[in-house]
Amino acid sequence: MDCTQLKGMKTMAKAIVNAGVCGRTTEIIAESEDMVNAVIQITSDCTGYSQMEGISYEIDAYAACLSKLGQNKVVEIFREFCIHAACPVPTAALKAIEVACQLALPRNVSIEISK
Repeated sequence: MDCTQLKGMKTMAKAIVNAGVCGRTTEIIAESEDMVNAVIQITSDCTGYSQMEGISYEIDAYAACLSKLGQNKVVEIFREFCIHAACPVPTAALKAIEVACQLALPRNVSIEISK
C-alpha cells in the first residue's frame, strides 16, 4: 500500500491486489478530504471488477471499517461484481479506506497458502 499526503488535508491510499491463481490484478485508489468519508475508484483486469471502472464510490469510513465482517457498504458494493467468495479485493478496499482516512497505518498484508 502506498499512502501519499495531497493538497492540505486530502489523503490518498492505493492498494494493488494480485488475487492469486486467477492471475487478475486490481488497483484500488481511496481518497479522503475529511478523514471520515472516502471515495474509492477501481481499475482491474478482472471481468467482474472491470465493470466498476470509471465509477466513484463514496464510503463512510467509520461505518465501513468499524463494522462486523461482511456487514458494510464496501462488501455490498463489491458483492455485485465479485465472482469468487474468497477474493481478497474487498478486504483490500477496506484497508485502503482505513489508510486514506488515517484509521490505520499503511502496511502490506499477505496470505501464504501451502499444501
